[in-house]
Amino acid sequence: MSPTTGKPFVWMQNDPPDEKTGIAPAEKWLLDVVSILGRVQVCRPPKEYKDVNQWTKDGFISGGELLQVLDEAPFYRDPKLPDIRPPLSLEKAMAFDPKNDPTCLMGRRYLCQGGSAIWVGGSGIGKSVMSLQAAIMFALGENLFGLEVVRPLKSVIVSAEDDFGDISETIQGVLKGMDIKPGTDKFNRVVENVLIFQENTLKGLAFIGWCEQLVREFKADLIWINPLLSFYTGNPSDPEKSSEFTGALSNMQANTNVCTMLVHHTGKPKEANTMKDWSVDDFSYIGLGSSVWTNWARAILVIQSLKQPPETFVLRFAKRGQRAGITNEDFQRVREVYLQHGTKGLAWEVSDFCPSEEENQTKGRPTKASWSTVSEAWDGSDKTTSELKALFVGLLSISDKTAGRVLSKWSGVHIIKNTNDMWVKANP
Repeated sequence: MSPTTGKPFVWMQNDPPDEKTGIAPAEKWLLDVVSILGRVQVCRPPKEYKDVNQWTKDGFISGGELLQVLDEAPFYRDPKLPDIRPPLSLEKAMAFDPKNDPTCLMGRRYLCQGGSAIWVGGSGIGKSVMSLQAAIMFALGENLFGLEVVRPLKSVIVSAEDDFGDISETIQGVLKGMDIKPGTDKFNRVVENVLIFQENTLKGLAFIGWCEQLVREFKADLIWINPLLSFYTGNPSDPEKSSEFTGALSNMQANTNVCTMLVHHTGKPKEANTMKDWSVDDFSYIGLGSSVWTNWARAILVIQSLKQPPETFVLRFAKRGQRAGITNEDFQRVREVYLQHGTKGLAWEVSDFCPSEEENQTKGRPTKASWSTVSEAWDGSDKTTSELKALFVGLLSISDKTAGRVLSKWSGVHIIKNTNDMWVKANP
């Protein structure tokens, strides 16, 4: 150990390799040293000398030359330690434009490449249908209840609970509910971008290694693991085991840029009065197990059924939900979407349910003033589709894709096309 710098130096001996192991004793000793110190600088005497003592004792090196050898000695790290990545560049951080992040997959950087989400719901509520429907919508580049993707995304779904018949019925029901028929362009795109695998033998870290192979082989953007507890070994409330599993998932995400979607269960049902004062953020911790899972995930979505009205459900964008970019009919950002099971097929669909006026006021639900805002700002001149969408984007602070949905919703209600195929107010 250098007394002036505190740096550890290792002088190697030029010992011959061990006849049994083929490893020189000095090399084995070096591994023992770095297992304790982590990193050292390695110095080697010329091969004609047994060690540094012989080299210096015989006077073949001066003090100045010896210091130069120490100064130029290369570093050697414990091979079991992970590689050290370069520090974050503050200059690049300041130049980063979050509105134009090439790694963003959906929302306002809600989920990005290498990210993670946990979809939480009670047993039998329809999580498998929800995950398949989401994968199909994302594969087509379409939004899921207002959650927009930046481009079509390829999904790999790994299922353990459902047999072939269950999966087949789900696929048929979801595609029927979404009116996607075999042989159509949409169906062919789903076939190409949604790949489903059954696996019920692999567990733990071996399972994650297999998942990484799937992601690399099929160049997936998203991997859906349904359900988590079929592939996780141990008690989900054990923080050490949970950290080991999530750490391996994070490593897979870093290696492949895939975004992991875990489908997970809630614990035992809670009494309604225990949750009546919960904020949307509080629901981030409703999943079964340690808070490690919540802390690890970039986003958490929670599906719950409501006692009243019957057959009505709520999808809560809990953790980081403000980045999901979900808007209500007044194009104000919200973090809860009310759903119902589809009347055709199995697909989920948006419910007409609206909370009571009293609840609306407590949640700050806005009044329906969006069209009035546009109407007041529109001078009445004829507009092309792109001009009108640009007006919506500027006034309502929405994306271009959402502006297209607004256009469709208001067509024939507030706006119509004239004989020149230009948009005008329906009731000027």
